[in-house]
Amino acid sequence: MNVNEKIKARRQELRLTDVEVAKQVGLSIHEYSDIEMQVKEIYLYPALSKVKKICEVLKVDFLELFDLKCTFCEESNECLADYSLPRNELIRKRRKELGITQEELGDRVGFYEVEVQNLESKPNHLETWVIENINELATAINVPPQVLMNVKCKKCGK
Repeated sequence: MNVNEKIKARRQELRLTDVEVAKQVGLSIHEYSDIEMQVKEIYLYPALSKVKKICEVLKVDFLELFDLKCTFCEESNECLADYSLPRNELIRKRRKELGITQEELGDRVGFYEVEVQNLESKPNHLETWVIENINELATAINVPPQVLMNVKCKKCGK
């Protein structure tokens, strides 16, 4: 089952209308309907904060909804001390370790330098990004997407 189908099924299971969920999440009915009807919409349109709110309203675990394995307990990756840094500091630190400028990182993920400046200066700026772009950033700086999305595993707590 695709993510959009899971969202719709869970909403119906909870006996909520699409209007109710849209309102609680802070989306228009059209925006929310697109999420339920379009396979890729959840990755391309709503900000991460809205996706997390959908999970909260529907009482569903983020990692389970997206069929993501925990990078730490299921994929056996080391949880580096840097991963506990605020996300903006982690991004800045990784960029500098890679020896690339803000402009170069922006080019790698398809954004202007000013957006990288926002990422590095505002601790929660990633909450305004969409999942697809966060995945691209994670690849560019070699940090697990789970860390950049600030999504904790309910099994291991990381």
